Amino acid sequence: FGVSAGQKIILEIYKNNKLTYKISNITDKNGIALLNYPQLDPGNYTYLLYHEDNSYYGYIEQSGNISIPKIASKIIAKNKSFNLISSTKIYSIVLKDNNNKVLKNKKVILKLNGKTYVSKTNSKGKATFKLDGFKKMGTFTAVISYAGDDHYIKASKKIKLKFTFKTIKKGSKDKLTVKKIQRALKRNGFYLTFKKHYLKVDGIYGVCTVRSVKEFQRAKGLKVTGKVNYSTAKKLGIL
Repeated sequence: FGVSAGQKIILEIYKNNKLTYKISNITDKNGIALLNYPQLDPGNYTYLLYHEDNSYYGYIEQSGNISIPKIASKIIAKNKSFNLISSTKIYSIVLKDNNNKVLKNKKVILKLNGKTYVSKTNSKGKATFKLDGFKKMGTFTAVISYAGDDHYIKASKKIKLKFTFKTIKKGSKDKLTVKKIQRALKRNGFYLTFKKHYLKVDGIYGVCTVRSVKEFQRAKGLKVTGKVNYSTAKKLGIL
């Protein structure tokens, strides 16, 4: 915007008729003034560029419109498998814009088989969902969505989440799960005593646990194996 060297040029930017930014600079020897204004939020603006009247030059102005579009966003998420018996089932995603800048403090929703889980992204753009309450076995399509806001366009992504159950049997090294089974047996009136000795919740899947599981399966009309499969786990109430 050149008129002459040493002249003050002013830029005013408005949004909804309210002054948002006002910047000025002096023209160089070529009559050019560089006016650098901050990054504008998405939306529609008007601008007024002018040179004020002085003893050498009269007032001159130029006006127009500026349109700043919303920035596209994307969800980075992968398919994942979980063991249903696990006490902690965590699933995480990352939310970024199309320039790979992470988006923090954004609400993200995960919908899975009729259940809705809500999380918020941290300073690294990561949102974590706790799926501990999900107890169904199978492979399910989950939909992850971000509703967008004044700055970013909404985004969604579909992924597959697989939930399996590994049968627990004699000799299992998963002491935490075996303890769950033993406690559940006790709650149901099994795994109490053997030959007048109190049976402890010790995480050892030995002959006493096998015997108690068989007794429970027989009482509940399940296939008697002494092993805790998905059906037995459901009846025990540990899923």
